[in-house]
Amino acid sequence: MMKNYHETAVMEVDGLVASVNTPAALKGEDLNALPPHSPVAAHVVDEYPACPKTWMHGSSKASSYFIGVEPGKGMWFDFTRNQHHKHDIAVVVSVQGINPVTGQKTAALNLEQYRDKCPVHNVEFQQDRFCPECGYKWPAQNYISSTTGQPMWIDGFRNEKGEVRQYIITEEECSGVASQLIGEERVFAIGFAFYRSKKPKPVVERSVIRAQSCAMKGPGGSSVCGFGFNAAPAGPPSADHLYSCCSIESLDAFEDDGDARGLDMEEVSEEAENAKLEIGAGARIEQDHGIDPNYIDFWEDEPVGLIYVNYVPVKVAQKILAAGKREEKKDGYLAGLKVGK
Repeated sequence: MMKNYHETAVMEVDGLVASVNTPAALKGEDLNALPPHSPVAAHVVDEYPACPKTWMHGSSKASSYFIGVEPGKGMWFDFTRNQHHKHDIAVVVSVQGINPVTGQKTAALNLEQYRDKCPVHNVEFQQDRFCPECGYKWPAQNYISSTTGQPMWIDGFRNEKGEVRQYIITEEECSGVASQLIGEERVFAIGFAFYRSKKPKPVVERSVIRAQSCAMKGPGGSSVCGFGFNAAPAGPPSADHLYSCCSIESLDAFEDDGDARGLDMEEVSEEAENAKLEIGAGARIEQDHGIDPNYIDFWEDEPVGLIYVNYVPVKVAQKILAAGKREEKKDGYLAGLKVGK
């Protein structure tokens, strides 16, 4: 069962959106171009009682989803549709409790900038934010934003060369970045914290489209969409055509799987709780998130919204769906009243 990208893959909180893509993992040590779109169906945690109670649930300020993923696949996060928001947007990302820009444990999803001193050793930076104690150059900030002139997506764990190491989904605990950095303090989820600029931004002037973003191929291997990395005129997101053609196989297709019907919710919940997958660092991708030219006071003090992404193997996600949705009164407050003819 194929569904449109908009219907299944977009996660939303207070008008801000994100999506997760899981393309094939890149190989080798050569510097790679961007992997294609490969959007994953996302489902609201609160709507499925078989979700583990330990998973984050939604609130007035947070949305919580779960997705099904496959070990061996790559992963990247897409925030580009927020470029049409009336405010500038910044996003702090947490991958299993690690900030993938700084490599530091995510104590809180706060915006941070690093201008003069290393935040770990409290020593003055040398040229280009090089910390002699760390032995590497620090990024200018711990977030990606629409103010840097760079596209709003992130494909992996940053290094200091304007590159990232692709996110790789793996069953090997020893290969997980968070497992190696913070051990038992890691979590098995991804988080996005969205911040708005205090003032609305000027009129939107362009749309950014990801290079080689459409995985659909025509005769001879040519791209059906033919989109490249470019700027488009202001107006409705020019990437809409791309989103609609990059259809995905929704996990909803498995709700009527005969092997899954009648599953015990507690058993499914326990299986999901124990289905631990790590996120490792794979091949190199050319990616620079730029430097925010603004100071921290340009941004609001608190995030406007949070999105939590709980990820489990595809078969476990299918079982959660098959166990059924919560019961809701179809007619709301009119339920039980005499209505209609």
